Amino acid sequence: MSAARDYGLVVILFVAGAGLFLLASSREERAGGHGTGAGDVNLGAPWTLASVPSFEARTVTNDTVQFPCDYQGRTVLLDCWAPWSGPCRQEIPHLKAAYERYRSAGLEILGVNLDGESAAAVQKVSRFVDEQGMPWPQVSAGVAGIAGDYRVTGIPAAFLVDGSTG
Repeated sequence: MSAARDYGLVVILFVAGAGLFLLASSREERAGGHGTGAGDVNLGAPWTLASVPSFEARTVTNDTVQFPCDYQGRTVLLDCWAPWSGPCRQEIPHLKAAYERYRSAGLEILGVNLDGESAAAVQKVSRFVDEQGMPWPQVSAGVAGIAGDYRVTGIPAAFLVDGSTG
């Protein structure tokens, strides 16, 4: 059981790392940068609070989230997902374990639900989140812009962000 939990945490961290790599790569590409050779990727300078894709969105509980400003001093796993996705459903127990284990050390999770923004979709997601016992906030409005800014091309997609520096 402990090995499975540790494996799940490794998978989550790998997905988050891959997301950061892709995000940094797309940022460099948008800036017109080029690698140093065939197949090389120049990640450029680390992002700062001024350059990380920030957003304001509504959660399923109708609260406003300003990201990353609302998360100063914490590390945030920005998790793009949808309840109909098998891989997203499989990651939930591992996300819950990571949240329980590392929340006291400053880890927060912010879910970005890509299932739709209609009232019916938000209600469905809200019920699903309650049934699964996912205590972290779930953004449901304005998510198309978030997914675009973070270059999400598949789910689940996770990004590990320092809330103080972006």
